[in-house]
Amino acid sequence: MVERHRVRAEELGTRAVKQAIATLDGSERTLSSAGGRLARAEGRRLDAAAARLRALDPTRVLERGYTITRDRDGQVVKRAAALSTGDRLLTEFADGTAASVVQEVDTREP
Repeated sequence: MVERHRVRAEELGTRAVKQAIATLDGSERTLSSAGGRLARAEGRRLDAAAARLRALDPTRVLERGYTITRDRDGQVVKRAAALSTGDRLLTEFADGTAASVVQEVDTREP
C-alpha cells in the first residue's frame, strides 16, 4: 500500500513538473513576443525623434536658406532692436560666413 502511494505521488509530481515546464515555456514565448513588439515600437519612436532632431540641426536649417547672425561677442542676434548703427556682425550661411557692419536699423512693432 505504501508502495502504491509512493508511485502515485511520483506520478503526480512528474505531472506537476511537466505542467510547470509547459506553463514556463508558454510564458517565455509570450514574453519574448511582447519584448520584440516593444523593442520594434521603441525603435520606431527613436527613429521619429532622430528625424525631428535632424530637421532642427542648424546645418540643415542653413541649407534651407536661413542664416545665423551673431554680434561681436558671438551671441545670436534675435531682434533688430538689439542692434545699433556701427555694430559689427558675423552672418553664417550654409557655405560660409560674411562679416558686416550695421548701417541702419529699422524695427517693426510686434
